[in-house]
Amino acid sequence: MFDLSQLNDGILDNGVLDFSVRSYTDNRLVLVGSFDLAYYQDIQIEFGGVSFLSVPTEFSDASFRCLRREECGELLDSFSDYMQEDDRVFAVDLSRFYDVQTHYIVANSIQYAFGKVYYYRRDKLEPGESIAPWVLASQPPVTG
Repeated sequence: MFDLSQLNDGILDNGVLDFSVRSYTDNRLVLVGSFDLAYYQDIQIEFGGVSFLSVPTEFSDASFRCLRREECGELLDSFSDYMQEDDRVFAVDLSRFYDVQTHYIVANSIQYAFGKVYYYRRDKLEPGESIAPWVLASQPPVTG
């Protein structure tokens, strides 16, 4: 089982509030999160070997868990057609005041990295900061 306490602690420590699905291709799901996704991301979470997912494309106030098979109960019956031997069921708990909604991702791996990635050009970057590759690949603005 994966211990995701460091992931959840980092989310809190970095003030990450909002998440978005950045991409889902070749059974690879990439989530990004920050306090303000219009300008930057503070975390990227990648799930590999995804065979099932039920998360919104954008969500807030999330924490992540890796479920033990005995915790899945009847859910395991729903996922069993999609699961391979080394797959894990990840729960994404979304807090809305006192109500918690749980969504699921079935995958065989998870990786995450913290670091500020800006969605716009900047002259000065601090250690651990970068500019999104798609920003760097775009044409520079025309100046008069």
